Amino acid sequence: MFLFDPGQGACGFTNTSTQIVASVSRQIFTTYPNATKNPNKNPICKHQVSIFYGGKTLAAPIVDFFTDPNAQLNVGLSLPGFEQFASRDDGIVEGVRWTIT
Repeated sequence: MFLFDPGQGACGFTNTSTQIVASVSRQIFTTYPNATKNPNKNPICKHQVSIFYGGKTLAAPIVDFFTDPNAQLNVGLSLPGFEQFASRDDGIVEGVRWTIT
Protein backbone atom coordinates (compact mmCIF):
# COMPACT_ATOMS: atom_id res chain seq x y z
CA MET A 1 0.00 0.00 0.00
CA PHE A 2 1.28 3.45 -0.81
CA LEU A 3 0.18 7.02 -0.13
CA PHE A 4 -2.05 8.26 -2.97
CA ASP A 5 -2.83 11.96 -3.57
CA PRO A 6 -6.30 12.16 -5.13
CA GLY A 7 -7.61 14.75 -7.55
CA GLN A 8 -9.43 14.27 -10.85
CA GLY A 9 -9.42 10.48 -11.12
CA ALA A 10 -9.93 8.09 -14.02
CA CYS A 11 -13.46 7.37 -12.81
CA GLY A 12 -14.38 11.00 -13.52
CA PHE A 13 -14.74 12.06 -9.89
CA THR A 14 -12.81 14.91 -8.31
CA ASN A 15 -11.71 13.91 -4.84
CA THR A 16 -9.83 15.81 -2.17
CA SER A 17 -7.06 14.80 0.20
CA THR A 18 -9.59 14.82 3.05
CA GLN A 19 -11.59 11.92 1.55
CA ILE A 20 -10.77 8.23 1.95
CA VAL A 21 -10.35 6.95 -1.63
CA ALA A 22 -8.21 4.36 -3.40
CA SER A 23 -6.40 3.70 -6.66
CA VAL A 24 -5.51 0.38 -8.26
CA SER A 25 -3.01 -0.44 -10.99
CA ARG A 26 -3.84 0.39 -14.59
CA GLN A 27 -3.70 -3.35 -15.38
CA ILE A 28 -6.34 -4.20 -12.77
CA PHE A 29 -8.43 -1.18 -13.77
CA THR A 30 -8.44 -1.97 -17.50
CA THR A 31 -8.93 -5.73 -17.18
CA TYR A 32 -11.73 -5.59 -14.63
CA PRO A 33 -14.74 -7.58 -15.94
CA ASN A 34 -16.73 -5.55 -18.50
CA ALA A 35 -14.16 -2.72 -18.46
CA THR A 36 -14.93 -0.01 -21.01
CA LYS A 37 -12.69 2.14 -23.19
CA ASN A 38 -14.12 5.16 -21.39
CA PRO A 39 -12.59 4.90 -17.88
CA ASN A 40 -15.44 7.01 -16.46
CA LYS A 41 -17.82 4.14 -17.28
CA ASN A 42 -15.61 1.32 -16.02
CA PRO A 43 -17.65 -0.85 -13.62
CA ILE A 44 -14.69 -0.97 -11.21
CA CYS A 45 -15.59 2.64 -10.36
CA LYS A 46 -18.68 1.35 -8.54
CA HIS A 47 -16.57 -0.83 -6.25
CA GLN A 48 -14.34 -0.46 -3.24
CA VAL A 49 -11.14 -2.00 -2.05
CA SER A 50 -11.20 -3.60 1.36
CA ILE A 51 -7.76 -3.31 2.93
CA PHE A 52 -6.55 -5.57 5.74
CA TYR A 53 -3.41 -4.86 7.77
CA GLY A 54 -2.34 -5.10 11.40
CA GLY A 55 -5.72 -6.35 12.58
CA LYS A 56 -7.47 -3.37 10.97
CA THR A 57 -9.84 -3.26 7.99
CA LEU A 58 -10.83 -0.30 5.85
CA ALA A 59 -13.03 0.02 2.76
CA ALA A 60 -12.35 2.81 0.25
CA PRO A 61 -14.02 3.57 -3.10
CA ILE A 62 -11.89 3.07 -6.21
CA VAL A 63 -11.57 6.41 -8.02
CA ASP A 64 -8.38 6.15 -10.09
CA PHE A 65 -5.54 4.01 -11.37
CA PHE A 66 -1.77 4.35 -11.29
CA THR A 67 0.74 3.38 -13.97
CA ASP A 68 3.77 1.99 -12.11
CA PRO A 69 4.41 -1.37 -13.85
CA ASN A 70 6.37 -2.61 -10.83
CA ALA A 71 3.43 -2.18 -8.46
CA GLN A 72 0.63 -3.97 -10.29
CA LEU A 73 -0.53 -5.79 -7.16
CA ASN A 74 -0.33 -2.71 -4.95
CA VAL A 75 -3.07 -0.30 -3.90
CA GLY A 76 -2.94 3.44 -3.32
CA LEU A 77 -4.79 5.00 -0.41
CA SER A 78 -5.40 8.68 0.32
CA LEU A 79 -3.90 10.20 3.46
CA PRO A 80 -6.90 9.85 5.84
CA GLY A 81 -7.13 6.13 5.04
CA PHE A 82 -3.38 5.57 4.95
CA GLU A 83 -2.98 7.07 8.41
CA GLN A 84 -5.34 4.46 9.82
CA PHE A 85 -2.56 1.94 9.13
CA ALA A 86 0.70 3.90 9.23
CA SER A 87 2.31 7.32 9.51
CA ARG A 88 2.42 9.62 6.49
CA ASP A 89 6.21 9.47 6.75
CA ASP A 90 6.13 5.74 5.99
CA GLY A 91 4.79 6.39 2.48
CA ILE A 92 4.69 2.66 1.67
CA VAL A 93 3.43 -0.24 3.80
CA GLU A 94 4.42 -3.79 2.86
CA GLY A 95 2.37 -6.91 3.59
CA VAL A 96 -1.07 -5.38 3.15
CA ARG A 97 -3.86 -7.64 1.90
CA TRP A 98 -6.69 -6.17 -0.14
CA THR A 99 -9.59 -7.21 -2.30
CA ILE A 100 -12.13 -5.53 -4.55
CA THR A 101 -15.62 -5.63 -3.08
